[in-house]
Amino acid sequence: MERGYPSLMSLLMKQGGPSRGAAPVVGREVLVGPDPDICKVTGVMFAARREFLIKDISERTYYSILTTLGPTTLQQAMNPVASAWYDFSTIVEYDKAIYQSCHAKYPHILELVGAASAELGIGRVFHQLDTAELYAFLENLAKFHEQYQKYGQLTVERTPTGARMHYRDYPCYSPYFCISGNGFMLEAILRHGATEADVVETQCHCRGDHVCTYELTWR
Repeated sequence: MERGYPSLMSLLMKQGGPSRGAAPVVGREVLVGPDPDICKVTGVMFAARREFLIKDISERTYYSILTTLGPTTLQQAMNPVASAWYDFSTIVEYDKAIYQSCHAKYPHILELVGAASAELGIGRVFHQLDTAELYAFLENLAKFHEQYQKYGQLTVERTPTGARMHYRDYPCYSPYFCISGNGFMLEAILRHGATEADVVETQCHCRGDHVCTYELTWR
């Protein structure tokens, strides 16, 4: 393991993955939209994946995955700049490589990848969280959505058992990315101290819908 990484792990990984098991990787994908300058994601996602692979999977696995990447994605995976914007297609290429390398041992690897992003973005900044703040946190995700992706819109609504999140106007999408979103939200729920956390994507661009809708429940 490389030096400099604290011994932190996502709560989702500590509990062994999602309670309902891994989501199936199904559906179509669009990696480059009509405007390539819009289909961009923040480098934080690459940084979280790098750290997760090295500290929670193995350094050897990380370097093995790098050998399968194209030149652009390889550079971003090796030296991610958190404040930079990278093509959506490259994060999907990275996640596909991670999935191919790890899913036999970790069937829920894509959810764990998403949880790693939440652990980096939430766990390192907020140390005292509770369920009373959870809905407000989800509302803030919608408010600052453009800080993580240059495309799409996110709206959140409260439900009797949790919340419902709608991701609209996506010119680019992939089931690999959507499943990592499951993990991000599960980790966010767990980080706020909630129990019986569950996330289900009921609608998806990848399945021909005009929105990706996630049902979040917790106690």
